[in-house]
Amino acid sequence: MLGLADGLVQWVFDRGALTGEKGLLAAVISAQGDHQQMTQDDLAQSCHRELAREKLVSQEPLWSRVIAEKRATITCSPGVPRPPVETGIPGVFLAGDYTDPEYPPTLEAAVRSGIRAAAAAGKGN
Repeated sequence: MLGLADGLVQWVFDRGALTGEKGLLAAVISAQGDHQQMTQDDLAQSCHRELAREKLVSQEPLWSRVIAEKRATITCSPGVPRPPVETGIPGVFLAGDYTDPEYPPTLEAAVRSGIRAAAAAGKGN
């Protein structure tokens, strides 16, 4: 996983390292913007140019696929209650970016909630 800051692509996941799908990268854009007006082909080409600029790829892709998931995160509004770590089911605890009561749904929030869930599981709650 690599974070990028100078273009459309915000995160790049090496699917080869994660799942054994050698040569497959997943580029993530997690925001609204002008890219939403681009065709899927133009968006894929723009992402490829950014990955090439960062020296993450050296040749044209054999294929690409654009997936637009508009419900990937919760609405980030002040005062929205978040679910607790405890579920009421013995041995089952919640963790995820949407469960942290103090942070917006981010990687940091996911880590914080994972630590809380692990601590609760360690206590045998």
